[in-house]
Amino acid sequence: YTSNITSGSVTRRVYTTKSAAANHLDLSSITSKLAGETFTIYLSALDANNNVDLSNTKTISITGSDSNMRFFPAVLQLSNGSGTTTVNDTISGIYTITATDTTGGLISDTEAITINVGALSSVSIVSPTTTKYISADTGYQDIYMRARDQYGNVEIVEGLEEGDEVIRTNAKK
Repeated sequence: YTSNITSGSVTRRVYTTKSAAANHLDLSSITSKLAGETFTIYLSALDANNNVDLSNTKTISITGSDSNMRFFPAVLQLSNGSGTTTVNDTISGIYTITATDTTGGLISDTEAITINVGALSSVSIVSPTTTKYISADTGYQDIYMRARDQYGNVEIVEGLEEGDEVIRTNAKK
């Protein structure tokens, strides 16, 4: 579409472009969130040049690889080629979120997200099964702790299993 704009003795030609029909979906990139944290993802229907197709009003389904992941809404209709949904997941791990055109025609998009352990809310002590002695005079006993968030996710401590943290206590034989 072109038009001429004249101001005094100067005439300018203005070009207005329109995106082509969308051929794929694009989810906003969100790399990580805390367990239980609600966040928004953005979705657009893009043409081959990654321009938003403002005329696109397709119905899109949003799914996640974790069955505990919740979307509000899980099915949405694009408006002016774009839409949003909020997401919540309480289970820590690495998952994917996928946007799919329910009627076909648009290539789906999938993004990875890491749900991290939330703020720690409890610590439990696991009884030691053995006592290790370092010298004849001083003994050390390992006591294992497990830290969890409010959803039961275990904080993983590098080098230990399932979030077990070792505390050494000084104990005489």
